[in-house]
Amino acid sequence: DFGEAVYNSFSEILHLLKKYNEFIFIYPAHTYHPHESVEYFNKFCDDNNIKHDVLYDFKNEDIKAGRAFVVLEDVDLAQILDRAKKMKYKLGQDIGILSYNETPMKRFICEGITVISTNFEEMGRKAAEYITKKETVQITIPTSVKIRESL
Repeated sequence: DFGEAVYNSFSEILHLLKKYNEFIFIYPAHTYHPHESVEYFNKFCDDNNIKHDVLYDFKNEDIKAGRAFVVLEDVDLAQILDRAKKMKYKLGQDIGILSYNETPMKRFICEGITVISTNFEEMGRKAAEYITKKETVQITIPTSVKIRESL
């Protein structure tokens, strides 16, 4: 679920997002991530009176204090972290970061990167179940937020 689950995840961290002046979704033109997330991002921001923008090309974008970023690609995450370090910004205070998809390293990078992620272990179990039982499975794997220091 890349729509309502995303909206609900943002709602869960609304109190953290309110610390920032602007919420930015970095949505690269080359991604396979469903555009539905952008639609629900815009709806969430409109519903909560949050200044927001969607960036399709992040390459030349400035990192300004007071912004929180949603990042799909780890390459963009690395660029934000690099620019923030050069500006001496502190994550969770000067800027915020919410990254898609949990990875083991995101727990350790910069005291922890907040993530919105599906349960990949559950997805793997369901895929194995499909293969071993040869039964079609059509379910929605839950999405959750893991709050860490970056937000």
